[in-house]
Amino acid sequence: MNAPRPYPGFWQAALLCVVFVAVQSALVMPFVVAQMVLKVRLIDHPAVIAVINPLACGLTLLVGHFIGRQSLRQALPIGSVPVALLGCAVLTLTGAVILLSEADNLFRTLLPMPEWVLKILQSTFASERSPVGSLVVLVLVAPLTEEPLCRGLMLHGFLGRYSQRKAVLFSALLFAGLHMNPWQFISAFALGGLLGWWFLRTGSLVPCIFGHAFYNGCVFAAPYLPFEIPGFNQGDALAPTGFQPWWLNLIGVALTLTGLVLFWKMTSGMKPCLPELPVRVPPLLAALPPMIADGPAVPTGTELAPPVIGAP
Repeated sequence: MNAPRPYPGFWQAALLCVVFVAVQSALVMPFVVAQMVLKVRLIDHPAVIAVINPLACGLTLLVGHFIGRQSLRQALPIGSVPVALLGCAVLTLTGAVILLSEADNLFRTLLPMPEWVLKILQSTFASERSPVGSLVVLVLVAPLTEEPLCRGLMLHGFLGRYSQRKAVLFSALLFAGLHMNPWQFISAFALGGLLGWWFLRTGSLVPCIFGHAFYNGCVFAAPYLPFEIPGFNQGDALAPTGFQPWWLNLIGVALTLTGLVLFWKMTSGMKPCLPELPVRVPPLLAALPPMIADGPAVPTGTELAPPVIGAP
């Protein structure tokens, strides 16, 4: 009898993403009504997001727990990692921020962002009403809610169903889809793939949460740097009008590759506790009687006679 397959699979995880978005939408409705009645802007305030996202994530994890009948600890594989490993993560992500900024420049040049999408992103990444609140949402709320869901529950389940490459690919795809914004897809997909690889190498959410927070913090802080670089933080970073200097992109490549190599070397000796891909028995072999499928068996009550030395 086959053991139950690890939960969730790809489509089950996609359904969890739908649940997450549906719960978010349901929780935001009271604020929509209050905004209409009180004539006060509430929906885009960071404090509202800081309340809705953790609740939506918690309820989604509970749904996954009751469907999959697995411990909630699966979504929180918190294991200690060397501090130096986080330094490698900083190096990698500093370069990744530069490179993904240029990738976004190219995508937004080919497909300009509508004004209404731009306003939503501006209110999230640089809220003029509450910059500190926006920073808290990006650096604390988003990593602490999205990582247990995408890297903890989903990727952990995928690793018991698919190859490591497919598992990371699927989790990065759903992570990007959760943002529900085509103009963020490239950055979110690349970041999700990187964080998934870190999870494979360490078996811990610590570098994933830290890396997610550091990346969002860099995106938030870029406009506040004491210098301006065209295509990176000059003007409106969410609606760039050009590309970055070649030397900045070269620095991004060097930092990213150096960080990746160092991270790989430092984790080469680690043995993360990850679910193993189940061995699949071919249907034809599985249909055979146990004695045939497992090889010849000795009849009950019969013992093999010991070999006689010198016998022909």
